[in-house]
Amino acid sequence: PLLTQTWFLWSQFSPTSPKRFDLNIMPVWQKGITGQGVVVTIIDDGTFDLRGAHGLSHDPMPLRDADNGHGTRCAGEVAMEANNSFCGVGIAFNARIGGIRLLDGTVTDSMEATALSYNNHFIDIYTCCWGPKDDGMEMAGPGPLSEKALRLGAQKGRDGKGNIFVWASGNGGMVGDHCGADGYVNSIYSVAIGALMHTGLPAFFGEACPAVMAVTLTGVTASNLDNGCVTHFTGTSSAAPIAAGVFALVLEANPDLTWRDIQHLITKTAQIPNPMEPGWSMNAAGYHIHDRYGFGLLDAGLMVQQALYFKSVPPQRNCSQEVTLDPVRILSPQGSVIVAVHSDGCGGTDKAINTLEHVQVRASITSVCRGDLSVALVTPSGTRSQLLGTRRNDASPAGLKNWTLMTVQFWGEDPYGTWTLEVSPLVQSPNHHSNITPPYSNFLYLKHGNKY
Repeated sequence: PLLTQTWFLWSQFSPTSPKRFDLNIMPVWQKGITGQGVVVTIIDDGTFDLRGAHGLSHDPMPLRDADNGHGTRCAGEVAMEANNSFCGVGIAFNARIGGIRLLDGTVTDSMEATALSYNNHFIDIYTCCWGPKDDGMEMAGPGPLSEKALRLGAQKGRDGKGNIFVWASGNGGMVGDHCGADGYVNSIYSVAIGALMHTGLPAFFGEACPAVMAVTLTGVTASNLDNGCVTHFTGTSSAAPIAAGVFALVLEANPDLTWRDIQHLITKTAQIPNPMEPGWSMNAAGYHIHDRYGFGLLDAGLMVQQALYFKSVPPQRNCSQEVTLDPVRILSPQGSVIVAVHSDGCGGTDKAINTLEHVQVRASITSVCRGDLSVALVTPSGTRSQLLGTRRNDASPAGLKNWTLMTVQFWGEDPYGTWTLEVSPLVQSPNHHSNITPPYSNFLYLKHGNKY
């Protein structure tokens, strides 16, 4: 009954729709692809109706709780039933949907790891709309157990093809937060999803960083508690489950796709929704990139079309290079520390790479005011990526301690040549710490990719 409010599915096919963008879902449904056989789980505060996924919870009547509305809305976006004369319809309405209740009180690394690895041969896609607080002050990420769970899920989940971990990129944009401070988003194993308004502009609450892979639409229709329905479910929490639904369609079309195949398909098929929006650039491999949009708006029709005949990419190779500054560099309030490092892409070894995918920098930087720091990386081809932006609310003296920053903006480029790392202070700091000179100590380059 709310078809007119599910504009994110069909608006470009309706000349009367006031919305300008959708996810190009209709051509996929017309092929009979609806998520059949794909298992999606929502790691959140619980889901109220698990009728279609008893195999996940072993409980056909989960306890109704007023606190589990968020997970229920996320699940509805993926797999609301079709043709039942209620609310809207999920993107992958024939997918199996389940919920893992994690966000209920104190959450530990062990609890996160258990959720992220639960039944990982059965579950195809995990959807996570949580992370550090979106207050522009906190800097946190997965602990060692959760990091291992993500890595093992990618390496061994889905019978070796790898689980798909979809992550919301964060809602701290209004307070100047930057998702470089979110370690979950910075994992190479997660697909970070941002939010787009129906006008084609980035959502005002969204966070920018070069780990964002794509955007979907926000302010959508979804199921709610007590047989309810919401028509304006917003936040990157609403954007990430939509991406999970799209990926469920893609996996039905080609169940043999690996976790990296999914990411390659995103880079090849995402669309630029608003080319006039400042911040778009093209990297040396010809990919359009943006800190807020990633590679662009997901296009389900094109992604499924290419997935049907997609040849899996070769196994991932990992090339690392450690640099210790001796003596340490001093960061003055008016200047930057610039470190140039030559890379041969681990040439002549079994780790040799000539085509980049993810690039990480693990940095240790001491600072009196962490929020005054910005970190950028420039490739040999000249592509610049802002790994960490300044954050006005972050006055922590903790600095960065082996913090891993990640970018997907160098996708497809050749790593050979001189790389440049730039660490800069905020000259006019609201915290009045810009006159303190923090020493910069060491960092580790981690390059992931292939050799073709």
